[in-house]
Amino acid sequence: MTPHLLLMTAIFAGAGLCAGMLHFVMLSRWVSALKRGGASLIIMIGAPIARVAATGGVLAIAALTGAAPLLSALGGFLFARSLALRRTGG
Repeated sequence: MTPHLLLMTAIFAGAGLCAGMLHFVMLSRWVSALKRGGASLIIMIGAPIARVAATGGVLAIAALTGAAPLLSALGGFLFARSLALRRTGG
């Protein structure tokens, strides 16, 4: 593994972690707004689209970089999922 690929793998692991935390925080807030019933239609439709677009964008850029960065980004995303589940008690 070249130093450049190793660096890109580490960068995308962090990017996957950040994208995952953003994804799951937005999901939690969206569900809370849905329970309260006070959110506008734009938020109810726009938030899931933005959440999936941000996550997909990070993973797509990682895929263009190579297999190792994509797998490390996915690993960071899944680690963020486990942190979110632990935080919510799920």
